[in-house]
Amino acid sequence: MWTELDLSSGQAKHKHFPAVDIMKFILSFMVIAIHIHPFGDINAYLNYGIYNYVARLAVPFFFVAGGYFCFRKTSLDNFDIKTPLSYSKRMLILYLIWTAIYLPISVYNITKSDDGILHSTLAYMRKFLFVGSYTHLWYLLGAAIATAIVCCMINKLGLKTTAIICSILYIVGLFGTSYFRLIKQLENITPIWNLLKLYALVFTTTRNGFFFGTIFVCMGALFAYRKIYMRQSTAIIGFIVSMLVMLIEAFATEYFDLARMHDLYISLVPALFFLFYIITHFEIKETKVTIAMRKYSSIIYFVHLWVNFGISALIKIIELLSGVEIESIHSLLRYILVAIGSLAVAIILNKLQEYKPFRWLKKLL
Repeated sequence: MWTELDLSSGQAKHKHFPAVDIMKFILSFMVIAIHIHPFGDINAYLNYGIYNYVARLAVPFFFVAGGYFCFRKTSLDNFDIKTPLSYSKRMLILYLIWTAIYLPISVYNITKSDDGILHSTLAYMRKFLFVGSYTHLWYLLGAAIATAIVCCMINKLGLKTTAIICSILYIVGLFGTSYFRLIKQLENITPIWNLLKLYALVFTTTRNGFFFGTIFVCMGALFAYRKIYMRQSTAIIGFIVSMLVMLIEAFATEYFDLARMHDLYISLVPALFFLFYIITHFEIKETKVTIAMRKYSSIIYFVHLWVNFGISALIKIIELLSGVEIESIHSLLRYILVAIGSLAVAIILNKLQEYKPFRWLKKLL
């Protein structure tokens, strides 16, 4: 059922949004698709469309939702900087915890690297500080940085100026990812190109909290502080049009060899704006299932690469015991196994949290 709720109103300040929980649950499986391409062995175009198009909605949605639920706890008239900064602190703590959980895999990868242990260790330290200690953990570091930056800018400059600056940062970020080839001509301008190379050497990518996360966190703050109204049909049509443009953008940047990475798209911004509006205005009754989904989505996001590593390790063990070399597991089968395994871990961990000896597991979320 559609609701006309104003997300910036006092009524929305403490409201639960089961539809958001369901969407985050669905998108957590999209994140798995980014890392484990489900149709890689079936169809290249379909596979590309999944992991470099549809699935790219996932992390930005997490940023917007996190921004909204964080900033709605305070107001522009009486802005409390401590509230968003406490959220940033929590994200950093989670980043450290999950970095420690993934450390065994990181150490394993360092020892197996062809670049040598010393070089790989230094590269890991750089990633830990500036990029993200493991493939998907960049989101936690990015959320902490983006929220802190947006918080400070709103406090000093106001929401409008913050939104303008975050938009500029996103545009700059586009040239570091999906539209990288457009700035290749700057290679002839040595000082500028050397500066860009230095940035790439240290930070690797513009897919981070500074260039990528800020605009979506700011979007969450915009929903929390500004009355935004549109008809249901307008929101749905706006989302569909945005997704169609993003479809063209995703394949065009690949076809014309513009992209270095496919994380940022121009049309991704309006797509997320309309999507978040639709989801938060779609009224669904809160149940035990939706509450569980809220917890499951986070666990699935965090554990799925451990599950994937475990599946690979299990295959190697079977090969050693049987003496038979197993051919590479089918991409769709691997995706299904990782998805089911991650959900199973989420269910088990969520259940264990109910018992006193395992209450500490709540710190993982």
